[in-house]
Amino acid sequence: WVQTQVEWHNFDARKHILEYDDVINKHRTIIYNKRNKILDSKNIDEDIKNMVISQIQKVVLAETTKINEWEEVDKKLVISKVNEFLWVNVIDDTIENDDINWIKDHIQLAKYIANIWLEELYKVKDKVVDIEAYYTLERRIVLQSIDSLWMRHIDAMSRLREEVAFEWYAQRQPLVVYKEKAFDKFNTLMDELEYKTVKSMFSINQVQDVQQV
Repeated sequence: WVQTQVEWHNFDARKHILEYDDVINKHRTIIYNKRNKILDSKNIDEDIKNMVISQIQKVVLAETTKINEWEEVDKKLVISKVNEFLWVNVIDDTIENDDINWIKDHIQLAKYIANIWLEELYKVKDKVVDIEAYYTLERRIVLQSIDSLWMRHIDAMSRLREEVAFEWYAQRQPLVVYKEKAFDKFNTLMDELEYKTVKSMFSINQVQDVQQV
């Protein structure tokens, strides 16, 4: 009977180890697939565009949705917040003279502002002589972001695995807590990947930056 209990305990321990490993393996699969897609793509303009829109919309919605009445939203203030976020000031005459009173909700404003900054981003691309160098720089920026953030994520997941072991004292299943927090950490990783990429793309403010790739 004792031997049976020991064997069952060992089996259960191995099962839990595999379940922990399964979580990080799923993360790894998603990240590696994303990385391979970038390596195999001639250009990732659409991916960059989606990241820019996603990040800018998050900034806009964070500023506007905390205000109860839409009429009280200061649209120019929101634009300035995006300026601060990207470290790029694009409140030029075009925006200042543009009548944005037609915008009636948070989502419309977020899309409108995202398109403004996309146009700003494309200004450098439109001036580039060697477009292949630009595409190479895009891929390099995203790949470097993935690699650095992924290594940090692995370390964070290792620490999380050690931390949840103490959940027994709170009468909670460590594996359940691990999966919950791992989900949040992976979402944070994906958001930081977008953030890091977008910030890096908007730091390319000279054509020379591309030509030096």
